[in-house]
Amino acid sequence: MDEQEWFDGDPDQPQSAPPPGRRGLQTGRRSPLGVTVTVLVALGVVVTAIAQVWTEVMWYDSINLRSVFTTQIGAQAVLGVVGGLLTALLVWSSLHFAHRARPIYPPTTPQQDALDRYREALEPIRRLATLAIPLVVGLVTGFTAAAQWETFLLWRNAQPFGITDPQFGMDIGFFVFTLPWLTFVVGFLTMAVILGTVAAAFTHYVYGGLQLANRGRDTTRFALLHLSILLAIVVVLRAASYWLERYTLSLSTSSLMTGIQYTDANAVLPTKAILAVASIMCAAMFLSVIWTRSWRLPVVGTVLLLVTSVVVGGIFPALIQSLKVKPSEKSLEAPFIARNIEATRTAYGLTAIETTKYVPSDEASAEKLRATAAAIPGIRIVDPNVVSPTVRQKHAVRNYYAFPDALDVDRYTIDGQLRDVVVAARELDLTGVPAGQRNWLNDHTVYTHGYGIVAAYANQQDSEGNPVYVEAAIPAGTGLGEYEPRIYFGEQSPDYAVVGAPEGAAPREFDYPAQVESQQVNNTYAGSGGVPLDNTLRKLAYGLKYRELNFLLSDAVNPSSRIMDYRTPKERVARVAPWLTLDGNAYPAIVDGRVLWVVDGYTTTANYPNSGLTSMSASTRDSTTSTRRSVTSLEQGQLNYIRNSVKATVDAFDGSVHLYTWDEADPILAAWRSAFPGVVEPRANISASLMSHLRYPEDLFKIQRT
Repeated sequence: MDEQEWFDGDPDQPQSAPPPGRRGLQTGRRSPLGVTVTVLVALGVVVTAIAQVWTEVMWYDSINLRSVFTTQIGAQAVLGVVGGLLTALLVWSSLHFAHRARPIYPPTTPQQDALDRYREALEPIRRLATLAIPLVVGLVTGFTAAAQWETFLLWRNAQPFGITDPQFGMDIGFFVFTLPWLTFVVGFLTMAVILGTVAAAFTHYVYGGLQLANRGRDTTRFALLHLSILLAIVVVLRAASYWLERYTLSLSTSSLMTGIQYTDANAVLPTKAILAVASIMCAAMFLSVIWTRSWRLPVVGTVLLLVTSVVVGGIFPALIQSLKVKPSEKSLEAPFIARNIEATRTAYGLTAIETTKYVPSDEASAEKLRATAAAIPGIRIVDPNVVSPTVRQKHAVRNYYAFPDALDVDRYTIDGQLRDVVVAARELDLTGVPAGQRNWLNDHTVYTHGYGIVAAYANQQDSEGNPVYVEAAIPAGTGLGEYEPRIYFGEQSPDYAVVGAPEGAAPREFDYPAQVESQQVNNTYAGSGGVPLDNTLRKLAYGLKYRELNFLLSDAVNPSSRIMDYRTPKERVARVAPWLTLDGNAYPAIVDGRVLWVVDGYTTTANYPNSGLTSMSASTRDSTTSTRRSVTSLEQGQLNYIRNSVKATVDAFDGSVHLYTWDEADPILAAWRSAFPGVVEPRANISASLMSHLRYPEDLFKIQRT
């Protein structure tokens, strides 16, 4: 605004200053403080994001599996960029070209006169909106697309199952790998084109290109061309969706079963094909608007399509079900139920089960008693689900040591004989540290680890009914052989610990209580676990990640320090293999002198055709679940295919993670091994000592039992 406009009267006379509010309009200057704060906030967000990514890279480098991070981020980036750009370009092109092709003189109608004020209000921000709206829409849809990275990688690395679906004659791999990806692509494209259509229709209407009065006869030719093409694409995508829905019938669930039934095969399948063809015809009617300049045909076609979908897609199958199937349901559904049973047994790994008729007998001969006598000493009398309080009372030693609510059962060779033992790791529990000792230094640099394994014979009790222990001493004993007893990575480990010290420095980490009351033995970590904090940039990155200045200020964080984070076994395995479903329980085992946490990993899907769906939480929850643990990994979603495809181990001392192939015939595991080469080691790499501690997973058994 020209400064002279503020003058009132003779310019030679003194003038009063403009009002404060108007002065702001005059100068247009921004507050230096506001600009500085804005820049600092933006810089802080960028630096924090960089620190977050860098610490993730360093974590994966610490276990030599950076490829997992780069593959996952790469897939997410490709999907996010492609999906976001596609949607943003569709919305931008609709806004841009609809405005560019607007009529110079909109028709003079009451409707257009009312829109004049909206056009005037939009004009100052139109260019900004033309860029900002597509950008926001692109970001949102980009994140939506990026979330489908697992579906994308499975499709890219699809493997044949070698089993053919009985209805369509297609390999099961099509339903597990390809169909979910095609369904997502069609749904995403439909959403993107609809957003573009809405943007185009709004712009054409506001700027006079689209006229609703007079049956739309005054609509410009470009608006007709633009909208008819977009709407035709939407209807074509709907046709593709109808066609894909034919295959998803194999995954549908009714009160009777999962999979295709008589009505689906004889009524719904044909109607889906009819609706797909009808949608193609309707799309052609939308394109006819270009020449007829009338919306009559597409409107009639859309109405007919809707009526057809209701009559052919809903009423006709309902009549078939009620008039033909229900009176003869047993005979008509029999072959489809047989398909369901066969598919379910195959999908849950139950095809090798042998059924034996059991005939009980009350008479026990001397021969039978002698044959079973050898097994009697091995009968478990120590219940791992209820013995935890006893173990805690006898061997926790201090309040800051803890055991799980239910212990685990394992087998060890003791004195040359294979024996069942009830085992647990003596882990650190910071809630047991006295409140006066709770501070950052103690929580993260002093109380860093648990100590030792407690093991009791599963079939022995002393005269008072207590377990007989084979290993429980502090310092660690040799009842199960010599081993590294320090538990830096466990089920109850705190979020992170800073360990290590320069050579010659006094040990800082609490190791275990000394024999003398009120004294303790300290230790300095000397392993290779965690990420080195050997320079200021690394300390700054972790300080930003955990919002903690002590990474930069405390002398406990020195060039010899290492940070251990993501310390629970299941958390570490889940980060290395996010595509696995993990068993609800990790159990410790002493293998070659180290305490290893063993985690069972499952490949699962809900896309196996005709196989019965089951709720993971309902199947894995039983009378012992509430006392044993919360089923953290299997409590979400449903599945209709499962394989114990991976055995994973996490070293309790250095946190190293190893994944081993267990089910070598699983096509889903083969697909993931193709997507993440080198992450899952071959089964031959499992050592004999580790093999002796592997067991049949509890959660898998519960699901198969269901």
